[in-house]
Amino acid sequence: MYRIVVADDEIIECKALEMMLGNDFPELEILPSVYNGADLIAAIEKYKPDIAIVDINMPQLNGLDAL
Repeated sequence: MYRIVVADDEIIECKALEMMLGNDFPELEILPSVYNGADLIAAIEKYKPDIAIVDINMPQLNGLDAL
């Protein structure tokens, strides 16, 4: 089972991705979404996801810098 985290500053985008991934790939463990780069770093340290879907333009720390 793969663990996945979604990072995007648009909450509705995160929820839509979570819903699509959950419906199409039930074997994925979808971790709580994050809404900025700083929270992404904290989530990666805490949950150790296998996959991260990351928006590039986010507040505080952009997606590229966070990765």
